[in-house]
Order: sequence, then C-alpha cells, then structure tokens
Amino acid sequence: LGIPAEPLFRSVRSLPKHRYAISGEYLCNDWTFRSEYVHSTGKAFSTTINNFNDDNSKNCNLSKNGEKADGYYALVIAPVIQKKLHAKARYDVYRPKAEWATAKTYYEVGFDYEFHPNFQINLEYARVNDKSVSALAKHSYNMVDVEVDFKF
Repeated sequence: LGIPAEPLFRSVRSLPKHRYAISGEYLCNDWTFRSEYVHSTGKAFSTTINNFNDDNSKNCNLSKNGEKADGYYALVIAPVIQKKLHAKARYDVYRPKAEWATAKTYYEVGFDYEFHPNFQINLEYARVNDKSVSALAKHSYNMVDVEVDFKF
C-alpha cells in the first residue's frame, strides 16, 4: 500500500570532500554590500545523476577537473530611488580547477524596479569570460537577463 516496488536509492556514489565558505553582508540605508569566497578540495564524479534509471547513474568515473575548485563574488546594490529603483554591480568568478586558466568570470551590471512590494522587474547585462570550456570558439560573450518577480 503506497510502498514502491524498488528502493528509492539503488546505490550510493560517494567521495570525500572538504568545503568551506566565508561570506559577509552589510545593509545600510537601502545599500547592500555582499561578498563570498568558497573553496572545495576532493575528487568529483565526471557526471551528475539526474535520473537513477539511466546509464549515468552507474558511471563512477572521476572528473578530470582536479581536486580543487573555488569561487568568489562581490556585489553592490545602490539605491537610485530609495525602496523603488536600485542599480547593481557584481563580479563573479568560478574556477573548477582552482586555476585562472579554467576560470569562468562574470562582470554584471543592472537595475531592479519595485512597482509594488509583491511585483518587481530586474534587468541585468553580463559580460562573460569563459575559459572553463576549451572547445568554445569565443571565450567572451554577452548575456542579457530580464526577470519578473511576483511575491505572494
């Protein structure tokens, strides 16, 4: 009665990892300053399990990214019109091998406008320098993100 015929987890893939993060945030008069550094050591699997019924769920090959990874970001949100319109700037980098030759870096600027406490629109532009995928023809590209937020 309601009990699955097969166990929920067929097998466990596990590797030892050591991670830490250091972060901080300062909020004052509608200004936000936030930063975080993360660091990881230990091996990783080459594939992520998204479905326990496919062949990737049995793949225990190790990633060739190495045993270290790290990332950092810094964010500033400044009021243009207090509690309504904000300008944002963010620097974000992730290094899957903890080496600059594999870094994926985002330089972002944007705005958010709060029409109502339950409705907000965000617009962001990002310049991306992606060295993490060596097969890319161009390592630098642009992205624009428009987001509509509803709170309820």
